[in-house]
Amino acid sequence: EVELTCPHCGIFYHVPVLLGCNHSLCLACAATLQEPCSVRPEEEEGCEVDKVSVLSDADSGVSCSSRPTSLVGAPDGGSSAGSSSESSSQSTPVPSYTLVCPQCSAVNKLDDGGVHALPRYKMMETLVDKYRQRCGIAEQCQMCD
Repeated sequence: EVELTCPHCGIFYHVPVLLGCNHSLCLACAATLQEPCSVRPEEEEGCEVDKVSVLSDADSGVSCSSRPTSLVGAPDGGSSAGSSSESSSQSTPVPSYTLVCPQCSAVNKLDDGGVHALPRYKMMETLVDKYRQRCGIAEQCQMCD
């Protein structure tokens, strides 16, 4: 049961999202933890967004963070590795938000979409729903929070 609860709020996950560090949070908790990025690219080297994990929406709930410099769904729509690499080296995406993971303290850099652009952790959502059904636990009303 502990594995099905958010490390921030301590209740069952509601709309879980997957962070770049492969930990998860409720979307609402992630939204409360996100902060505007105060680092400018000229101030800190390597301050770039992991577009693969930010844009991944895999049903398995696993993000692809092994290629942090690749751009999936790049604005120019190109899918060739050569053109994506060249365009990403010329204009490094500036993170708009950061989110510190409450479990490992990793700083997750997010783009303009913030936490709403993080991939949904659908596998965890399914597990929580099945556990609730099996144990007869009703989902807490979001209006009562």
